[in-house]
Amino acid sequence: MCERLGDVGALFATLSGEFTYHFVRGDYGMMQQLTEEARRTSERTADAALRLAAHRLSAITAMQVGAFVEARSEFEEILRRYDPSQHRPPPVHYVHDPNISALAYLAVILWILGYPEQARSSSVSLGPKAKCQDVRYFDWFRSVS
Repeated sequence: MCERLGDVGALFATLSGEFTYHFVRGDYGMMQQLTEEARRTSERTADAALRLAAHRLSAITAMQVGAFVEARSEFEEILRRYDPSQHRPPPVHYVHDPNISALAYLAVILWILGYPEQARSSSVSLGPKAKCQDVRYFDWFRSVS
């Protein structure tokens, strides 16, 4: 329905929420289906933020099934395409900044693949990027931790 109404923001939030539901349930088949739907929709609408989300969903799905090389490729694609002036979606619709999320997951993937120095580099670069952005949920998280 979101797509028929032309509301890409709502579609973005819906796909993300549905993906999270199936992620928590461990339903990797549905995660893959939603990833493909996000990818097709991003290509059809030419929405760059949705394309980054599709890469994120694909990377997380690959990571969860142990396809770490594929997950690395998807997270690195997010980092190549990311432009903070264009790709920071409103937190109301999608709380993950694509760059910060990709760096955090990439650190884990690189460690698993046997690249501890690259993992450390990814992890270290995460802090300043998160701090320099107006990311209120990081401030909130620190306050309750």
